[in-house]
Amino acid sequence: MITSVDVSKNDLMRELGKMNRFIKILSRCKKAFIHEKDEKNLLNEICRIIVEVGSFPFVWIGFAQAGAKKTILPVATCGYEEGYLRAIAPTWGESADNPSPMDTAIRSGTVCTIPDIRATDTASTWQYEAILRGFGSVVAFPLISDGNTLGAISIYAGDAHAFDPEKVDLLRELANDITCGVLNLRSQLEGSHIKGMLKETEAKYSGVLENTGTGTILIETDGMISFANATFETYSGYSAEELIDRMKWSDVIHADDRPRLSRYHVWRRTEPGRAPDVYECKMITKTRTVKNMLMKVGMVKGTQISIASFMDITHAKLAEDRLKQRESQLRAIIENFDGMIYIRDMDHRIEFMNTPLIEFLGGDAIGKRCHSVIYGLNTPCPWCRSRSLLKGDPIKKVLKCPKNDRWYDSVISPIHGSDGSVSRIQAIIRDITEQKMAEEALLEREKGLRQENLRLKSTMKDRYKFGDIVGKSQAMQTVYELILKSAASDDHIIIYGESGTGKELVAKAIHDASGRSAQNFVPVNCGAINENIIESEFFGHKKGAFTGADRDHEGFLDKADGGTLFLDEIGEIGLNMQVKLLRAIDGGGFTPVGSNEVKKPDIRIVSATNRNLVEHVKNNRMREDFFYRIHVIPIYLKPLRERKEDLPLLIEHFLKRFCPTTKVPPVTGKFLEAITHYDWPGNVRELQNALRRFISLKELNFSSGITPAFSPLDQAPTGAPDEFTDLKTVMNTFEKQVLTDILQKCHWHRERAAAMLKIHRKTLFGKMKKYDLMV
Repeated sequence: MITSVDVSKNDLMRELGKMNRFIKILSRCKKAFIHEKDEKNLLNEICRIIVEVGSFPFVWIGFAQAGAKKTILPVATCGYEEGYLRAIAPTWGESADNPSPMDTAIRSGTVCTIPDIRATDTASTWQYEAILRGFGSVVAFPLISDGNTLGAISIYAGDAHAFDPEKVDLLRELANDITCGVLNLRSQLEGSHIKGMLKETEAKYSGVLENTGTGTILIETDGMISFANATFETYSGYSAEELIDRMKWSDVIHADDRPRLSRYHVWRRTEPGRAPDVYECKMITKTRTVKNMLMKVGMVKGTQISIASFMDITHAKLAEDRLKQRESQLRAIIENFDGMIYIRDMDHRIEFMNTPLIEFLGGDAIGKRCHSVIYGLNTPCPWCRSRSLLKGDPIKKVLKCPKNDRWYDSVISPIHGSDGSVSRIQAIIRDITEQKMAEEALLEREKGLRQENLRLKSTMKDRYKFGDIVGKSQAMQTVYELILKSAASDDHIIIYGESGTGKELVAKAIHDASGRSAQNFVPVNCGAINENIIESEFFGHKKGAFTGADRDHEGFLDKADGGTLFLDEIGEIGLNMQVKLLRAIDGGGFTPVGSNEVKKPDIRIVSATNRNLVEHVKNNRMREDFFYRIHVIPIYLKPLRERKEDLPLLIEHFLKRFCPTTKVPPVTGKFLEAITHYDWPGNVRELQNALRRFISLKELNFSSGITPAFSPLDQAPTGAPDEFTDLKTVMNTFEKQVLTDILQKCHWHRERAAAMLKIHRKTLFGKMKKYDLMV
């Protein structure tokens, strides 16, 4: 059986798998930012990575267009689009009804998440088209820089609620990185353009252009700016008129960097070579915005004028900070991952291993060969196939560790270098011992169920017999089916039927076919227990609990613990005892007489009655809660008169049982006709007695009258009874005959027979046991 703990662990592993995909998205996109130099290619590559690695059906990036229509221009898409964007005609203007996520993200400058696209009665155009393509949820992130929204990226998922807060946070950072990447590429493009313009004016400013970068100024000895190009004006926010001969270079440098750069300014003129040529600093713009700059400074040959070139690396620094943050988050995930991770080179030497693996090995093994320190092999692992890994195919393997005899699941994946080739191998190893044990338990359970099925089928060798129950009628077939279904559960059962229909046989068959068959089947005739000792009989008592209790006594509930308790004549139990039994079978347990120990037995109750228990409840002779507790699965046994097609089978069964070795009297058509035309008010029990008399007396008598109905010898039985040796034997024989006659007249209804004999029903029960009349 799979426990809730196993379910929770499986859910956690699935969530870790999803989170791993998002981390892979960030990692792959980071590489794209580094390698892609074209804006369109970069954006398309990012969309492709998100779709392929994250298993999302559709991703697109759009830029907000100015103008009256305020359209959104799709610049990159990937996935199952099928005319989606053409159908929804995306805009970012004010929308009255249900704007699209991209529209909302661009207008508001915030993340827009739609957890369930289908959760709407009236869908707008974008929702209708999304549902048509099988999209379940969507999230859109604005692409913002310095308060200006360039556009947005929209990611569609196939499932509803696919974007929880943690994943949204990671994707929000990706959106910021996309903005930075686009602006960096544009900045580089702009720098290239400026370089071309500077080349055209090379004759006039040749000394400056030799060392220029993006933004360039000339600095006099006193620190005044004597020249500033257009790019520097853009960086600083000041015009050339405001800068040239009016401001010093230190006026645009952050206060934290001024002392250091001032020293460089002096050293460059007094101690050539001491000041560095390239360094980073922070620029303060006219609007008091701080920008990160890469500054390159040199002296104009033969003068005291220095030329300084500035390159805006704000976005690069931001991307670097984001990258460091991503690396930190990834490292935290790796270190806290419920498994062992290592990375090796192509020579099988370990380059990285997380803390769980270090703890497992008992020390750091970086530089050592993985197959030696982890798997204890002298040569590379046979399952670590280099050819498959070089093709980029991961390898999955389930192994049992000889060190601790536990099961592990390993996933070996290739790591691609910048040129696309496999440069390293990553392995993730998880302990799956509990999962493996659960699987083995399920297999064992399945095997047990198959054996149980075979055992149940073997119980019914044919459709005419179930254990000791005989009958081929449709009524008995229904009973057989109920026995099988009831045996498969632990629910309480009540069997209804007239006296003599075989209720105890059905109860025993249910027990034998159930999983409790190895334990006790305890039959109890509730009508034969004296009210004074009924509690002791059911719950047991301790030695000395009352007068005559000379030893400990186990009650019915103790004997039936783990098995089945059969309560015949359940309607005879008093109300007081019903309360105590209800508490015991409801899990409250019971206390033996004279003891303080509370016992909680594992029992199944099978009850039987020939009474109308509903009338008992109405007449306050049975508690309603007790009735509903035992009345879970009802089984109704039809009287023999309603299933006479079973008579030939029953006759054959009883004759073989009563005469296993002796010759059976002949059964003729006249005999069967007499049997068939009789209604058998005493049911199967009466049939048994009639067949016993038939074997003993060679004549067939019915309970409705002692006159012979049919004799195979065509004559009354002859011969005198055996001679009796004493009066007691004679009296016993006479008493047995009287009891038999009265019981037959009452159709073996014990309460009516006791009333006719004017004795207590428990006295009658005792005499029936004495004379072996309990058939």
